[in-house]
Amino acid sequence: MAAGTEGNRKRRLGWWAWVLGVGIVAGAVWGAVRARQMPPPPRARAVTGPTAEQQREVEAQAAARPDDPLAQLQLGNLYVDLGRMREALPPLEKAAGHPRTAAAAGLLLARVGEKGPHERVIPAAQMAVAAAPKDARSWEGLVRVLYSQGKPELAVAALNEAIRLFPEAQRLRFIQAETLEQDGLNLQAAKVYQKALAKLPDANAQLMLALILARSHAIPEAKRAFQKALELDPGAVPARLGLVKANLDLGLLNEAEQSAYAALQVAPEDPEAMFLLAQVLRQKGDPESQRSSRELLDRVLTLRPEHVDARYAVGQMKLLARDGKGAVREFEEALASQPHRNEIRRSYAEALRLAGEPKRAAQEQALAGQLAEVEQRKNELEQRVDQSPRSAAARCDLADFYLENGAVPLAIKEYERARALEPNNRRAAAGLVKATPTLAR
Repeated sequence: MAAGTEGNRKRRLGWWAWVLGVGIVAGAVWGAVRARQMPPPPRARAVTGPTAEQQREVEAQAAARPDDPLAQLQLGNLYVDLGRMREALPPLEKAAGHPRTAAAAGLLLARVGEKGPHERVIPAAQMAVAAAPKDARSWEGLVRVLYSQGKPELAVAALNEAIRLFPEAQRLRFIQAETLEQDGLNLQAAKVYQKALAKLPDANAQLMLALILARSHAIPEAKRAFQKALELDPGAVPARLGLVKANLDLGLLNEAEQSAYAALQVAPEDPEAMFLLAQVLRQKGDPESQRSSRELLDRVLTLRPEHVDARYAVGQMKLLARDGKGAVREFEEALASQPHRNEIRRSYAEALRLAGEPKRAAQEQALAGQLAEVEQRKNELEQRVDQSPRSAAARCDLADFYLENGAVPLAIKEYERARALEPNNRRAAAGLVKATPTLAR
């Protein structure tokens, strides 16, 4: 179950949406910034898999001892590590049926389930719980399997029972917090994370707490949470990028610069790390920093041409340089991907005026005003939901707004949340009927 999805409300994601999905791509960037490099942080550990000799040994032992649950567990673990999920299922099924190995098998089955639907995963996870009903890990595996296989109602029921049986199993609390965050209950999710993390530090859960705090605009608290996540896992790129953004939001430019260089040291080929360092250097304002910023932005767009924020930043730099026509081209390309970005539309109007097209500039300025009114209404409705997350009426109001403005997946999500709060809510039911055919088209 993902803690953060594309269906989350756009305002609450803000800068933070990309942090969850950051990846490393090919390329090099240090030519532009090597002279300004900060002291490197600890390097991320290299991940290595089993050797061919180890694979043969594990497979031979499992073949020689087909009734040994430990040997079968080791074989299933091997195949999971290799990404051979279907081959992992038979030995994990054998391990799930024995009390000694059931709990570990259940957790491995959860990893199998994350890779996609499979008709044998749920029965195998249920078998693990039956074999080891007093081990919280077997229940955790079942809950995660049920979520991954598209059975949220069964997952919630299993989770509630598991928490009743194991109130001090903090990893179950982490799943509970994920569920609350998915339902838009960020405040409650943060409280659950904080209470559980005080008893069981965990790098991934700490990162999720930091992201929730950031999306809730609790930036000082988010910064501390990102720092704690890095203490637990110094190689966590999303945590490093989150720390950069938190420092930027707090106006701590020197700290933002240090954390940006640290992020780039850990992930030297990551476009988002480059982009954030470019943003820091732009704000510094001196000519050398501006040149380095532009070189980084160009590199980001080479690696990821669809990076709208980098395209917008380049347009702004051209606008400041009084290159109206160049800025127009950049803003037009950015708006082609995100036509409802009001700040880009306003800058586009300014660039058109500079390029000698006052009529088009006036049209774009008027459109920007209309977008600003829509954005203000959206913010009001989302704020109302933030203040009253268990109000089905507030969620239906927001869903109606999303549907009217073409954000159909977001509308469906809010209608579903309203119906979960009030199963007989007529507005939610009618909204889903109206929205679902629209999504199908």
